[in-house]
Amino acid sequence: MDMELKKEFQKFDGFIFDCDGVIWRGETKIEEVDKVIEILRKKNKKIIFLTNNSTKTRKDYVRKLNAFGIKTNVNEVITSGYATGQYLKRKYGINLKILIIGENGLKEEMRNFGFTIISEDNSWSSKVDAVVVGLDRQLTYDKLAAGAYAILNGAKFIATNADPNIPTEKGLLPGAGAIVSFLETATGTKPEIIVGKPNVEIMNFALRILNVEPENVLVIGDRIETDILAAKRVGCKSLLVLTGATNLNDIKRSKIKPNFILKSLAEITV
Repeated sequence: MDMELKKEFQKFDGFIFDCDGVIWRGETKIEEVDKVIEILRKKNKKIIFLTNNSTKTRKDYVRKLNAFGIKTNVNEVITSGYATGQYLKRKYGINLKILIIGENGLKEEMRNFGFTIISEDNSWSSKVDAVVVGLDRQLTYDKLAAGAYAILNGAKFIATNADPNIPTEKGLLPGAGAIVSFLETATGTKPEIIVGKPNVEIMNFALRILNVEPENVLVIGDRIETDILAAKRVGCKSLLVLTGATNLNDIKRSKIKPNFILKSLAEITV
């Protein structure tokens, strides 16, 4: 990392880190990322870990970060599932019956808000107020059918995120966006909201927690169409790392350009 970029990097008071492709790939920590966080902590920088992945709760992410040597707490973690719960509670209250297409982390976050979770089997005969969709690696046709049926019968269609894929040790695998697209096609209905990045909903939520002016915040991510676009929409600067879903050719083809590009966050420690 050249000295000019390092000097520029140190000007920021707040940092918003994506997780998949930035902090880790699957269950493997990306090299030196714990040292980067440690450097920022020593300089008293404010940090938020912000992920579109809804499969885990905030507490799960705290445990994962701690296991990688990155000390944090739930107040520094925002998932698209948690932000979705905040959105639903603020707009509709907690007296909602929700069908979830997603994993246990998303279900637990919704329960923590006080929503009633309707099972897939019961959704056919019960009034469903909202279908909340996230990544579901145990996805079945029956789950998709139940979700489509509820949406066609008046349930709100809420997407935690629309990431087409997720970075793993094996490479890119299908993400929540693929499930959202299935339901859009099956119902002819678009989601009322896609809460995760690049939506300003989740970004403004993160900025309120950081309590730092957007121009003094650096968003660090691995996706142009989510992380970098989200940063631009709320007036933050952005750093794209090439350890996840994006390569240099993707950047050249895109009209959306990050302020900074690094091969890896490890360059910050050099």
